[in-house]
Amino acid sequence: MSPAKLGVHASSLADHRIDAPTAVIRAADHRFAACLFGSVFDLSPRLDVARIAGIRAMASDLGVEVAVGSVSLHPWRASADDRLLTAGDGDALLGVRRMLEVSAGLAGRELLTIIGRIEDRYDRLVPWAEQLRATAAMLRRLAPLLRDVGLKLLIKTHEEITADEVGRLIDQVGDDVVGAAVDPVNLLVNFDDPVRAVAMLGAAVAQVIIDDAVIIFAAGAARRLLCAVGEGIVDWPGVIAGARPRRPTWWVELHRGQFTVGPFSSGWIEGHPDLTRGALGTCVRQISASTSRLGADRIRRLCAVQARPARRLTATAAAARELLAS
Repeated sequence: MSPAKLGVHASSLADHRIDAPTAVIRAADHRFAACLFGSVFDLSPRLDVARIAGIRAMASDLGVEVAVGSVSLHPWRASADDRLLTAGDGDALLGVRRMLEVSAGLAGRELLTIIGRIEDRYDRLVPWAEQLRATAAMLRRLAPLLRDVGLKLLIKTHEEITADEVGRLIDQVGDDVVGAAVDPVNLLVNFDDPVRAVAMLGAAVAQVIIDDAVIIFAAGAARRLLCAVGEGIVDWPGVIAGARPRRPTWWVELHRGQFTVGPFSSGWIEGHPDLTRGALGTCVRQISASTSRLGADRIRRLCAVQARPARRLTATAAAARELLAS
């Protein structure tokens, strides 16, 4: 079996926004095999093919593969995305086609995408289940475009969506055009077990996002605190063992989102129908153990660096390499 490919998300290479050439150089400096951008618009807002080819050639000279994801495909917002409207001369669907065609000129055949934001799951006006139905319908509409250009969308287990919901979307749309990108620290927000998620999604897992976190009790709620890989509660040996046979691409992405986790809020449990009592109990015990183990001083130090993820890049990259080599 060929060695695991470890790449890095461009947004994780600095605590502030950097341009594409700078991101590629920093990825090379940190010995990553690939650099992932949020979408091809991050390489060129106007989808200038010559500029994109130039960045790809520069990266190749440095031994770095350039990869891109897709813009967010939430059904309520994609049609109003200025980037898609500009690319499609006012037609968002044509803009998606143009984005996909240009993305297909890069090496990767899989585009990581997110569906929405954590606020969408708790929208009081439009139930989350209805949003998921609309998402499935939109993805089915995009399926012919994806087949035309030979690309697959990978739905990321983002904060608003669970692994079970991603699996159902893949079943509804077709696994030839939709797959999964497992992001364990986001699964924690919904009390989703990353090892179980990898096993459940099975062959659909094409990318795995590497980061780590703990969940603690704070001010009457639970809170996610991000930390270097190996310092958190993600069972990384278990995740890697389950995903390795699928030969996914592994991406270091150092998250910034600071969330309270709501199992004690009214309606939260009812809004997670796939969460079993056993899993809920396990997570609560884990939160209690993490809070006690870390202690107040360590928690304060972690809280102080949540908005500066690049501080944990070196440690996370080293831990990821060690885990993937084992």
